[in-house]
Amino acid sequence: MDIALTSVAIAALIVFIILAIYAIVSLSSLKRLFEDTSSAMGKISKDVDELKNKMIVSLNLMDETTKQIAETTKCIEDDFNEVFDIFKPFKSLANELYYKIAPPILQAVNYVSATQKAISVFLSFFTKKEQ
Repeated sequence: MDIALTSVAIAALIVFIILAIYAIVSLSSLKRLFEDTSSAMGKISKDVDELKNKMIVSLNLMDETTKQIAETTKCIEDDFNEVFDIFKPFKSLANELYYKIAPPILQAVNYVSATQKAISVFLSFFTKKEQ
């Protein structure tokens, strides 16, 4: 029985040694995995920080561009208003001229039209009598 107990103890010791070696290899692989993951996380963190800084710079540039566009638009609007202000007196002058000149011309046109109709009727009356 002593031999059987010794054999079982040796077998158990061998299995324990194999399991210990497997655990050491597994823990070594797990340690390497954690190191790789930590390194990758550090790189990701660095990339995110760099991206954040670049986005801040881009947003600042966009803000400056937006301000410049707003200023340019304001200048263009002011220039258009000045041009329109220059043409307002001419428009008023044109309206005044139209309202002063148009009624007599329309009246003259009406007289000419009425005269033409009268002449046409007069001529048609005489041409019918002659036939």
